[in-house]
Amino acid sequence: MSTLFVNNLNTASGSTITVPTGKQLIVTDEGAVRVPGTVLQIKQTYFQTQVTYSTTNAFNNITDLNCTITPKSASSKIFVTIIFNYSTNNNGCGHGLALDREIGGVTSVDIARGTGGSTADLWVGLDNNYGQTNSSAIVLNASGNFLDSPNTTSAITYKPKVYLIGGAAAIKMNRSNGDQLGAASTLTLMEIAQ
Repeated sequence: MSTLFVNNLNTASGSTITVPTGKQLIVTDEGAVRVPGTVLQIKQTYFQTQVTYSTTNAFNNITDLNCTITPKSASSKIFVTIIFNYSTNNNGCGHGLALDREIGGVTSVDIARGTGGSTADLWVGLDNNYGQTNSSAIVLNASGNFLDSPNTTSAITYKPKVYLIGGAAAIKMNRSNGDQLGAASTLTLMEIAQ
């Protein structure tokens, strides 16, 4: 077997380079072939245990959904997706999710956010259960996406958090009890080549 050393490929004519039928181009390292816009790797945190958050007028860290990724290239973007299953009581209002990013022990706060909030600028708003007779047993679902440009090849940890407003506000992530189905929540990270 011979080894070909080359820094650049070009066509002798035309604009395409073809691998013949029946032949394979095998790349042994994950992320070694980078095509702009393609996914280089995917990481996910999947959590299905019920957790209650009840600290009002403040952010509650959702540590069970923290997810870490180490980019292959500093030019890559990180596509962040959350699926958050929850229930809340009918006294709650103004709930929402925000997103922090930690690199090398340094946290960037609220990297995905709206603007103009009088209390907190949020990434994803959460519904409530006004008018429901047994609202705390109803599962709601919220989802959000964010395309981040962290410009690093160091490990990055994305940390979602939930904000609660209201005197009796409480949120149960992944609500599960005997009279209904339980639901899981996920935080998914995709490295996108540039």
